[in-house]
Amino acid sequence: MKNAIDVNNLTKEYRNIIALENITISCTHSKIYGLLGRNGAGKTTLMHLLAGQLLPTEGSINIYGENVYENKETLNKICYVGPFSNINNYVKTFRVRDFLKTASLFYPDWDQDFADRLIRLFSLDIKKHYRNLSAGMLSMVAIVISLASRAPLTLLDEPYTGLDAAARQEFYDILAEDYSNHPRTIIFSTHLIDEASKLFEDVILLHQGRILLQEPIETLEESSFMVSGDEEKLKSMLSNKKVINIEYMGRRATYSLFDTLSEPEKTVLTQADLEIRSLTLQQLFVYLTANKEGYDVKF
Repeated sequence: MKNAIDVNNLTKEYRNIIALENITISCTHSKIYGLLGRNGAGKTTLMHLLAGQLLPTEGSINIYGENVYENKETLNKICYVGPFSNINNYVKTFRVRDFLKTASLFYPDWDQDFADRLIRLFSLDIKKHYRNLSAGMLSMVAIVISLASRAPLTLLDEPYTGLDAAARQEFYDILAEDYSNHPRTIIFSTHLIDEASKLFEDVILLHQGRILLQEPIETLEESSFMVSGDEEKLKSMLSNKKVINIEYMGRRATYSLFDTLSEPEKTVLTQADLEIRSLTLQQLFVYLTANKEGYDVKF
């Protein structure tokens, strides 16, 4: 079976600015990928390229084994949902029902019953004009389209702008429930990493236009630790580990590792009065992207 996404040696330049450089990734069917990166890392550019909304400068993109560009059958398999800020003046005359009607005509597997359920859940007034919708309401419209489209490839680019914490959690719950009933490939770009991380099965980390890593979430969880205690002990006992951050407090320190620790190694560290804790995905993201050259802090 073909992958949902195959990106090979992809580069995108805007005049003299390189937004993405030599990107190669593959995404399988029926999996949720977290797409992470700092502002300007290239996340939205990559999303637009995957959706066929931009042409690459170099490289190739195949969606379900087909070229995405000027390919209606392939484009109908992709639902990209991002900010509404760049829509044209004609679309700004739409009411909520016009957005939903247009989406229902574009996506062949559109689920109107599910769309109606989400409209009731979010208390959306389908007669409201675009100009009268708050940022949170626009996000709700986008969420309805993304989920009701039933698109085999769903691209969610910060889909919850303007939503409060309770509404975001409601969205996560709906997405998880619907994904379990209707599996598809989802690429989820977010800055609220710890909130959304429970949804992710794989993580793609972009840094300065390049892929820093693509790993299963379990692999990252098994390779991300904080070790705290006497600084001299840490320096000596972790000299062969990949240290991505160090915090000092007097003679004590906390070393953050992006490396494995075997059970015997954990035992030795614990017996030396060193405390071991897991890093959150957000902490790992912050530390890996903190330095221009990427991770691996040198002593």
